[in-house]
Parts: sequence; C-alpha cells; structure tokens
Amino acid sequence: MILTTDRLTLRDFVEDDYRRVSEYRSDERYRRYHRDAMCTEAGARKFVRMVMDWAAETPRLKFQLAIVRTSDNLLIGSCGVRTTSSADREAEFGCELDPCVWGHGLASEAGRAMLRYAFGALGMHRVWAHTIAENRSAVRLAEQLGMRLEGCLRESNFFQERWWDNQVYAILEQDWQEADQGRC
Repeated sequence: MILTTDRLTLRDFVEDDYRRVSEYRSDERYRRYHRDAMCTEAGARKFVRMVMDWAAETPRLKFQLAIVRTSDNLLIGSCGVRTTSSADREAEFGCELDPCVWGHGLASEAGRAMLRYAFGALGMHRVWAHTIAENRSAVRLAEQLGMRLEGCLRESNFFQERWWDNQVYAILEQDWQEADQGRC
C-alpha cells in the first residue's frame, strides 16, 4: 500500500526497515516518552515484523505505514490507523517521527494523509489517539489534525520508573470532512 503527499511517501514496511527504526528510536528525545524495550534493535525488529504481519492479514485491519521522505528516500517514521474488526468504523491513530526531522510539519502531513485514507477508503466514523499528556508535540499533532480532547486517563501508564497520564483525542467523520474541505 502506498499513500503520497507533497514531501512524503507512506508505504508498507519491509524487513530491512528495522535498521532506520532502531536508529531514530535510540535518540534520547524519542526515548523520553517510550518504553525502553521499543528503543532497542530487538524492539525495532519486533515492531517491523509485527506491522509486516498486519499488512499480510486478510481482511487487513491495521495500516501502519513507513513514512519516507521523498527527497532522499529516507525512512523517517511511521503513521497508521488500526481497527479490530472489519465491522468497526472506529480506528486508533498513531504516528512517530525521527526527532532529527521534528518541527517541519512532516508528522501533520503524514497524519492528514492517513486520516484522509481512514475516512475515505476505509469508511471510518471515528478515529482516536492517546498520548502521554506531557508529550506536547504529540498533543499538538492531535490538535493540528482536528482531534478534540475527550479525556485524561490519570496515571494509566507505568514506565521509566513512574506513572504517566494519558490523554485521549478523537475526530469524527463529519469534523474531518469539514476540516479537509477547508484545506483545498
């Protein structure tokens, strides 16, 4: 599967992608809000294998794609929507980006492409995301994509020797359509 934007190609992962995933996940800025097991080479291999397995499922319910910068063909992150059954019209959204390319609007560009696919081709009614409340970049991304804060799950995530609050954001199909039409 391939989605394209002005600066990006979102494509299915291939096995060797674990190298780039491991590289950007080892950055201290990335590690701040993620479990240590995700930030190892073994964790990157496991992640890439998992999303490749998802891509091979029939029917396909999970679309986690590699974000590749078109200008130099460099894998810089991943973005996706995941649902649990073909009858669901609700999906979870997730996006991660190499800290070396933060601040250039690439996450929102990839996120808009993924939401356009979710609400268009997949026929989703609601797409939601959760993030560590202190992760201001992830909160800004959710808001830039038109998601609204639905609530805070207090101290619902334990890692790095502490409890973290999780915030839940969501966008409905009609909200997306209004926002997306305004971008034309």
